[in-house]
Amino acid sequence: MVLDFNINVRANSLSICSNIAFFPSQSTEQEVEVTLQSSLAQLAAEIAELETMSRELVQNQQRNEQQILEAKVESGVQQLEQIAHRVNILAAQLETEMRNFKEVAVEVNRCYHICQQLESSHQNQPKPHRWTPLNIWDIHFSSIPAIIKRGNKFIFVEKVINLFK
Repeated sequence: MVLDFNINVRANSLSICSNIAFFPSQSTEQEVEVTLQSSLAQLAAEIAELETMSRELVQNQQRNEQQILEAKVESGVQQLEQIAHRVNILAAQLETEMRNFKEVAVEVNRCYHICQQLESSHQNQPKPHRWTPLNIWDIHFSSIPAIIKRGNKFIFVEKVINLFK
């Protein structure tokens, strides 16, 4: 014997009432079996479709994350290029100022040597053997930072400045 059932739910302001009724079905067991099999087949198809949609969703999320990361990399590389350009401009300005300093220092040093020689001659002090006037400047370090780009890589390098060219 095959039974059908109905569930009725009514909501009123105070409570929810439900009625469950079982009654003999008009369908045969064979008809119910066919209906059950077709329902299961339909559920299996829907599950397969949901799994496909889930895989597509995961792939789309991965693509979106990849695109976001690529955009961040592109933006970051542009920022690095701008910063490298500014650093190199400052390095060029620093090199110019170092050369200006050297030119002024050479002239001031020449005058300083003459002053030392004049003071020494006015004081009638005997000159020590191989006496050399003191320098007003000296070079211990003459390099500046620079940034070069090779392929996808930014490299901090040291640019040596030859102030005696």
